[in-house]
Amino acid sequence: MTYKPQKIAYLGPPGTFSQAAVIGRFGAECEQLACSTIDDVFAAVEQGQADCGLVPIENSTEGPVNITQDCLIETDLSIVGEEVINIEHNLLVPKQAEQMTVKVIASHKQSLAQCRNWIRSNCPEAELLECASNAEAASRVNEDGGIAAIAGNLAAEAYNLHIRARGIHDNQDNRTRFVVLQQAKAAPSGVDKTSILVSTRNEPGALFRLLEPFQQLQISLSKIDSRPSKRKAWAYVFFIDFEGHVDDQKIALLFDRLKTCTEEIKVLGSYPAFNQATPDSTNNLSEAPARISQNGPEVPQLAPLKSQTVAIIGLGMIGGSIAMGLRRKFPELDIRAADPDRQALERARNEGTLTGAGSAEEVIAAADLVVLAMPPLAIPEYLTLLQKHGKADAVFTDVGSVKSHVLASLADHEASLTARFVPGHPIAGSEKSGYVFAKSGLFEGRRVILTPHADNTASAVAEIHLMWRALGADVSGMGPGRHDEVLAATSHLPHLLAYSIVDVLLHQDASEEVFRYAAGGFADFSRIASSNAQMWSEIAVANADAAAAILTQYIEYLEGLKQLVVRRQGQDLKVLFQRAKDTRDNFIVHQQGLLQATAMTNDAKSYRLRPGGSISGALRVPGDKSMSHRAVIFGSLAKGVTRVEGFLEGEDAMNTVAAFREMGVTIVGPDCGKLTIYGVGMQGLKAPRAPLYMGNSGTALRLLAGLLAAQPFESRLTGDESLSARPMNRIVKPLTAMGATIEMTAAGTPPLQISGADLKGIDYDMPVASAQVKSSLLLAGLFAEGTTRVTEPAICRDHTERMLRGFGYELEGGYPEPDVSLYGGG
Repeated sequence: MTYKPQKIAYLGPPGTFSQAAVIGRFGAECEQLACSTIDDVFAAVEQGQADCGLVPIENSTEGPVNITQDCLIETDLSIVGEEVINIEHNLLVPKQAEQMTVKVIASHKQSLAQCRNWIRSNCPEAELLECASNAEAASRVNEDGGIAAIAGNLAAEAYNLHIRARGIHDNQDNRTRFVVLQQAKAAPSGVDKTSILVSTRNEPGALFRLLEPFQQLQISLSKIDSRPSKRKAWAYVFFIDFEGHVDDQKIALLFDRLKTCTEEIKVLGSYPAFNQATPDSTNNLSEAPARISQNGPEVPQLAPLKSQTVAIIGLGMIGGSIAMGLRRKFPELDIRAADPDRQALERARNEGTLTGAGSAEEVIAAADLVVLAMPPLAIPEYLTLLQKHGKADAVFTDVGSVKSHVLASLADHEASLTARFVPGHPIAGSEKSGYVFAKSGLFEGRRVILTPHADNTASAVAEIHLMWRALGADVSGMGPGRHDEVLAATSHLPHLLAYSIVDVLLHQDASEEVFRYAAGGFADFSRIASSNAQMWSEIAVANADAAAAILTQYIEYLEGLKQLVVRRQGQDLKVLFQRAKDTRDNFIVHQQGLLQATAMTNDAKSYRLRPGGSISGALRVPGDKSMSHRAVIFGSLAKGVTRVEGFLEGEDAMNTVAAFREMGVTIVGPDCGKLTIYGVGMQGLKAPRAPLYMGNSGTALRLLAGLLAAQPFESRLTGDESLSARPMNRIVKPLTAMGATIEMTAAGTPPLQISGADLKGIDYDMPVASAQVKSSLLLAGLFAEGTTRVTEPAICRDHTERMLRGFGYELEGGYPEPDVSLYGGG
């Protein structure tokens, strides 16, 4: 539900631009507390006299409001929103003396500065009187003293004054930005801004090192100001605003880097960015809606989960973050937990995260969905409890980082349990542990790997996928054995190395001196050695085979590295280090999704082929791209599990896989050309949370346009530079005739903005033979009312028709006939 603050503190008296901003944000009916100074606004919220405070922080012409910045240095309040209003300065005089000689002009010092040219030209002899606010200046207006005021429309109304001159500010694009303060923090909105305060060492290059991580991570800064710290002479702090929320993965990475080049970082707040496209709030003050929430979104979405009660066994950082995230997303969801730590359970209940707690047996018996949030070696014991106490239709999952061990344990239980247990692993967390470190946004933008097995039902997989999707995760699929090999290399090995390097140094002679001189590099490398020792020892044992294999490979590699050092082969070391650096830089930029390439390279390359020798062995012929796209589409729309062989593991087809994963479909693989698709049915696709990127594939974009035109949600299809130049009218025109709503560029090219609609079947004669156009219309026709018939002027590929029939959908006609038709609705 929407949270409407009971009382808003602002810089008074009534009639100030601050009051106009309050009314513009919260509406004219909100209770208001006028304060004498900006310091008093902060104090009112800190002491509980007001629920929120609103203070000016910067003006577009005069820059920052210093007193607000000084208060932000000291306060524990959080910025939870911002408001920007247009500033129109007027010259106000008494209504009975509209033509009086102006001897004194009273106003706030910033307003006087913003009108200095007008004053110089029109009232050069007038004395300037600085006031605490424009409203106070308006209250001083009188005929006898010849005192006029510079203030806004609200002050003129409040003090019954005449506006002698309108719009006297020198810069017509004059705006003031206000921030909203409260004691609680703001939840992510999807379009957020973060404000921080940082201090650096007073040394050459400090500012460069501070700004470099923003450039490396492509994080846009909207403001940077310096201000004396007030703690010692010539010491300064920096106020920085940038895009993103502290719970975002990229921002967490930013803070990790900033810690190495700053002395202190204070997060002033992450909050929804002001929508510059919003109509001027001063024009309809009484109708402006409140735009601030207490602990979550203003209008929580209804849970897509079938489960009404979720049980979490293990309320540590991961389990606690799942509970917090589900509570934020679904306020009405019944969330229960079991954990030996009674303080954690009590805290979670007091915070409103949990609706109940009890023994593992009790919460399992009540739940529709159970999450085992514990190390792998602890899971077998709880599988027995799931089988004994779990509901007959409940679904189960875990969060362990070893999956083969879980599957081996499942083999000892009944098929009814194994069919509903979907192993999973969120690639999230830190070296910290315990509920106290849980965060509601921990999984936002993070990858979660599901490793469903052959006995899993598609409905169980879909429910677990939806849970993680609701938590903001990017869900992918992988075979359990492959998962354990990959995680042994990327997660388990780094932890083993971090623990061992610290232990090696601990056993050095004079180890205290060694640690005394350890610097930031050692701290970065060894950070994960602060992880929970019990948990990681169990992970190493559970994944012993894969961990031992990668350790053996690493030890052999280290011996080679040692020889390069012993032989002083500097050039070889440089090549090795540069290769590793380039690989890691590419990983940070691309693998973590911080940048997405949208432009093709046009480098010309020449190749010369000569006859060679003979080869022998087994070859796997690459799959067909067109068939691969369609296999993913129809497998996702089908009910049940589809297994694909011969899938082309190219970039275009992988973009199609990524698109359907984003729409709630669990797809395992590809692994040597094999995919396993857990279909969600024709009505099971979910609204994508971001634009669907099709790369260079016109086939995928055109086919998905037809499919998405009939879905009950909005979507956006984008592509690279080449795809963005291709014409789309030949699909948009017939789809529009079916009732679709599709927007494209003025040139008739992508991106395509699609608003789902109820479609009606049509008879369409294609002017040019095209398998892509035909397939797009048939996909739309699957959901359309009535019959969709497509006639082609010449025979073109019939992949779509063949695969539809293979999936059990009835069609009429088709090759060798020139027309094909289907009836919508399944």
